[in-house]
Order: sequence, then C-alpha cells, then structure tokens
Amino acid sequence: MLAQGSEDNETLANKAGKHFKRSNKHLYKFPRNQKLIVHLFDITEAKGWSMSDQDIVTCLESNKECPYIGKQDVVV
Repeated sequence: MLAQGSEDNETLANKAGKHFKRSNKHLYKFPRNQKLIVHLFDITEAKGWSMSDQDIVTCLESNKECPYIGKQDVVV
C-alpha cells in the first residue's frame, strides 16, 4: 500500500488503505468496513526508495533502510 505526503500518519494510512482496496477490488471481494493493517515508514530523507519482498524500505541512493514508524489499523 502506498501513500506519501506531509499529512499526519492516520491520514496517510487511510489513503494507502483506500488505494489498496481500489487497486485490488478486481482480485478480492472486500466486505464492508474491512480492517487493514498499514505499515508506515519515514522516507523524508530518501532520494528515491524501494521495498523488498520482506517489506524493508531502503533508500535507492544510499542503500540504507528507512526508519520504521509503526503500523496503523484502518477501516476501508
């Protein structure tokens, strides 16, 4: 799930959850008020970023891991 911006963490998590649901509704049937868990990373210092299969976010320029902020439960 992807979202980035300068909003607070809850707003970004909600945007990411809605994007995930909208992008995958052709693959899955989501019940009403589906609860999703969104993991948040700080990419403010990253010059481009990528996510590995193990859900590790790294800066493309320095190959350092981006700090993990936490997880947020959202209902979409």
